[in-house]
Amino acid sequence: MSIKNIYSEICSFDTLLRAERNVRNGKRYGRKELSFWANLEENIYRVSESIKSLDFPPDCYTSFYVYEPKLRKIVSADYTTKIIQRAAYDVINPLVCKGFISDTYACIKGRGQLNAMKRLASWVDYVHESGDTWYYLKMDIEKFFYRIDHEILMKIIRKKISDKKALRLMEHYICEASSPFGLPLGVTNPMDIPEEDMLWDVGITIGGGLSHMYGNMYLDPADQLAKRELGIQKYIRLMDDSVILHRDKEKLHQYKKEFSDFFGDVLHLRLNGKTAIRPINQGMEFVGYRIWPHKVRLRKSTSLRMKRRLKRVQDDYRDYRLSFEKANDTVMSYAALMKHCDCEALKKKIFDNFVLTHNPKEVITKNGR
Repeated sequence: MSIKNIYSEICSFDTLLRAERNVRNGKRYGRKELSFWANLEENIYRVSESIKSLDFPPDCYTSFYVYEPKLRKIVSADYTTKIIQRAAYDVINPLVCKGFISDTYACIKGRGQLNAMKRLASWVDYVHESGDTWYYLKMDIEKFFYRIDHEILMKIIRKKISDKKALRLMEHYICEASSPFGLPLGVTNPMDIPEEDMLWDVGITIGGGLSHMYGNMYLDPADQLAKRELGIQKYIRLMDDSVILHRDKEKLHQYKKEFSDFFGDVLHLRLNGKTAIRPINQGMEFVGYRIWPHKVRLRKSTSLRMKRRLKRVQDDYRDYRLSFEKANDTVMSYAALMKHCDCEALKKKIFDNFVLTHNPKEVITKNGR
């Protein structure tokens, strides 16, 4: 399958306008965003005409670090770049997803984290009923986004997309970033090296509008290896986390070597120390959950992170930094997360005493009292 004739749709006024609404939705905004909205249609038209001629606005990125669920360097693009990348994502991603295997779950409509967990949990329950001892191979790639090779990624993209202008847009945001993002092998903490020592020819920004689509495309050859060449039935992936179930432990060791060699030789990646082979009855961590036969719970790190986040929600709402609607959305999302696992005690502990209250505002009279 080769994707053709898509660039005009990416550049169209309607696509860019929808992309702007998606970028705006639920996000904080500042003076630049307000200025863009003040002349919205004029600015959308300007962006459309600019990218039609392959004249891409200068990238203005800001970077910062987050520490949950793990240390990561996040890069945030300027507003115009976000709109362009979102428009490209909205047009391209649904098309490339058609060529993916059915058991890859990241950033695909109708799949996602929860469905990935349910799929793996159903497999674990099913094989456990056989009475045999089954094992899992959990593979985790070391610093995945920091190690994506630009040249390899573009080769993969060119096999799927033949629209030259769309390829030029993607190449621009992959290979012509305004700052480096790649980590050399052996470096696992982005804070350990100065920015000038980061690599220009590897690394895709975490937080970019196209990052997860690129990540899925980069690992699609590994999915094809698993399903088409090795014929693995119970293989599942969500971004850089993948799991294989098998009753033969030695077969899993063979698969581990096959994938390790493939990642190194073909994709210039390597597995990290979290990669492991264990019996399924010991439980496995996957997409924020821990899964055993007939039992699913939140990972400890997930539940701790949730408690801290809900405490911040209470504090921000109390001090008028957060609206009730936004606070309620966060609470409901966590309630939905727990609905699908065995955590009644945790749910009761968190929500029985969870109250949103405002600090009383001071009333200032005319005489200052």
